[in-house]
Amino acid sequence: MKFIILFFVLLSSCRSPRLVIKSTPENASVSYFNQNTQNFELIGQTPLALDPNSGKLSERDLNQMSIIKVEREGYVSENILLPGDRLGSSEVILNLKASHEWLNKDRTSVSKVAEDIARKLQMINRHTNSKNFRLAIEIVDGLLNQYPKTPAFYDTKGSLHLLSNEIELARQSFQKSLELKPDGLKTREILDSLK
Repeated sequence: MKFIILFFVLLSSCRSPRLVIKSTPENASVSYFNQNTQNFELIGQTPLALDPNSGKLSERDLNQMSIIKVEREGYVSENILLPGDRLGSSEVILNLKASHEWLNKDRTSVSKVAEDIARKLQMINRHTNSKNFRLAIEIVDGLLNQYPKTPAFYDTKGSLHLLSNEIELARQSFQKSLELKPDGLKTREILDSLK
């Protein structure tokens, strides 16, 4: 019996990554952001199951995917941020919204704004992973210029300052986040730990 359980554990831990993407309505185009070419590349339509055996992407490609874009004409495109490496098995189910419902006051599609933010967050992540904190902070500053009332960006900036061992600058960023969102418990905990 122990052998069977051990075999099952080993088998399940050796499984390849698998990503299933479904949408309502179906037949939406699915693209992933290729970090090498810095472009979105079409990989299929929903419903779509991706694993190394599907022939669409290798296991390495699946584990390196960071942004998936799902779009269909007449609907707002959706961007999905995936974990950096070790995707594992994941299923994403999207309910696409009609595009006429998702225009902001200057008639810009909210999905375009979201795509811009997603790309910048990916760049921040890439610079953080390679310890280029200064470049990551510059990108966050750009986001804060566009969206000055977004507490999450101040939290990100504070975290980057902490990684750079700039405690006072980190404290200022977390304080600004807390001013914008007084019920931010995690931010408050971090700020309290910096006193």
